Amino acid sequence: MQDQDWLIEQIIRLTLDAHGLHEMDRRYLQAAKAAKKSARLGRVRVHRVDRRKRMSFTAVHPAYDRQFLVRAQYILAAAPAKGTALLTSERQTPAGREPLLHAKDFLLALPFGDEMTNTQANRI
Repeated sequence: MQDQDWLIEQIIRLTLDAHGLHEMDRRYLQAAKAAKKSARLGRVRVHRVDRRKRMSFTAVHPAYDRQFLVRAQYILAAAPAKGTALLTSERQTPAGREPLLHAKDFLLALPFGDEMTNTQANRI
């Protein structure tokens, strides 16, 4: 049988450990978000988006619709309908992940890109 002081020390230690785990989780999530953002900015820099690349992007990627994406096996037929739930990675196919990532990078560059991301755009 342990004494009362030991029990109090154990309660304090376990409480501090739980707080420490929360803090470690928070730091891990922040680091993961920062790494993801850094990777995206790096990819945008490589694209070197300018007027010519914007025109090329829109020519190569005509108005895709759900039927096209399913036929091209970019998304699963069971993916949520437009305007409903988010299209999570479980409803994407491996073939669809790369074009989606490229489109997201490009769509970040158009409104927000600058010299830091090698983006040249005349915005009005």
